[in-house]
Amino acid sequence: MDAVLNSAALLFIIDIDELLPTVLELDTVDIVRNYLIKESIQDFNELEFDENELPPQQPIEFSDIDLTNTPECGTNVRSCRIFLPFSLTASYGNMEFSPSAFITSDCLISRLEFCYTTGFPRTTAPRIGYLKATMLESNKSHTYNPGNHDYANHRQVVVDPHQKTEEAYPQELAALMEKYESVTTANSAEVDKELDKLQPVYILQGVYMITTCELSESIYRLRVVGSKTPKMFARAIDNYCLWDIDDQAQRLLMKEEKAETKRASRLKTEADPLFNDTENTAGYHTVAEDDSAFCLGKEKASS
Repeated sequence: MDAVLNSAALLFIIDIDELLPTVLELDTVDIVRNYLIKESIQDFNELEFDENELPPQQPIEFSDIDLTNTPECGTNVRSCRIFLPFSLTASYGNMEFSPSAFITSDCLISRLEFCYTTGFPRTTAPRIGYLKATMLESNKSHTYNPGNHDYANHRQVVVDPHQKTEEAYPQELAALMEKYESVTTANSAEVDKELDKLQPVYILQGVYMITTCELSESIYRLRVVGSKTPKMFARAIDNYCLWDIDDQAQRLLMKEEKAETKRASRLKTEADPLFNDTENTAGYHTVAEDDSAFCLGKEKASS
């Protein structure tokens, strides 16, 4: 009797295998893929490598920068917190921020300029009153400046995410801050104008994108991620699988990476003593006017 029941049960195993993923709302393709990945990882871990034969691993430079005091969290719909790539566009001369499900060319920034409002760095909740983003693809700039202040004459400070920023507040600013604390309310507006003029404009250069942006009269939450070079950014995205990147953005990064390689090669060549040796007729010739036609060779002897 048991043998008959066991034989009958075998007939339903195939049906159970086919129906169970559907009942559990699982994708059969993902089940097979995960199984193959798991087996591949086990096989890979069982292999023995000679550390001397392995190629040296190059570090990936990828920075996650909070330009304001932002709590560490991901996307939270209830609190209206968004941690996604933001695409930047211009509408009627104003910058518009639009969250995107994946990285597009409208998200990639080559230069980011920003300036804090009066009170920084003594406040625990710094706000950004000026933001200018130069896009990687078009080299066009989008500006957020609700106060319409003129920042052309402000001192510029280039920021390196991996180094301590130089002291951005000279003695003149410290003196004005002391003056601001001692003046009456009636004269505070005049001191505010003087403080605004001394606020430096910070600059981030490389390939960056905004991942958190909340604003009202000024930007009170701003978070950016990125790298110093297009090559590092592309490598980081390959290993950072939180967001996908579209084909146009990938082609743009490849184009910028090639241009960066050409610039590095040109700078290396110009540093060569023979490059500017005018007395040596067999020296290197000068760079062509068109960077795309740049080449290195021997100068032909004049007839």
